[in-house]
Amino acid sequence: MSRRMCFALDLVDDAALIADYEAYHASGAVWPGIVADIRASGFDAMEIWRVADRLMMVTEVADDFPRKRDAAT
Repeated sequence: MSRRMCFALDLVDDAALIADYEAYHASGAVWPGIVADIRASGFDAMEIWRVADRLMMVTEVADDFPRKRDAAT
């Protein structure tokens, strides 16, 4: 059984920086190694929503989250 966790983050209120953030995190833009690392950490699913300068990340994590991992990986 997985658990749902939510995180909130306030961005710097700068339209150019927020546009850069969105470009880096667009579907298909995140490097495959980053996605693999996130999954290896125990995240099963993730959604990030933005309203103005507030981010909400809704995740589903594995029962063994957070997983112990070697810092070198």
